[in-house]
Amino acid sequence: MYIQRIIATGQELLTAFESNNPQTIQASAQKFSQAVSAAWDAYTQGQIPTTFKGAAVPRTMYQFATVELPAMILDPQQWTAASKQLRLFLNMLTVVVEKNVI
Repeated sequence: MYIQRIIATGQELLTAFESNNPQTIQASAQKFSQAVSAAWDAYTQGQIPTTFKGAAVPRTMYQFATVELPAMILDPQQWTAASKQLRLFLNMLTVVVEKNVI
């Protein structure tokens, strides 16, 4: 459920980037960050198994989604880069999270 919500809100944010509408992008980014925060809470409680030992990769992904990406979104010049980084993030979910969770 958590991972599916991240994917859905991530796809929504990618669509919002295409609109070039700052309000739409901000709203979608907030939903995405909230989905990632909820998943992080579940992960730290052992509810989301990962393919990696330790929390380094999930923590880095969490940091990107809740700190770095929102900062990039504040600058329209970075929207293209943010979109690319978001696509990479979403692709990494399939590597990091156990297949039976997705």
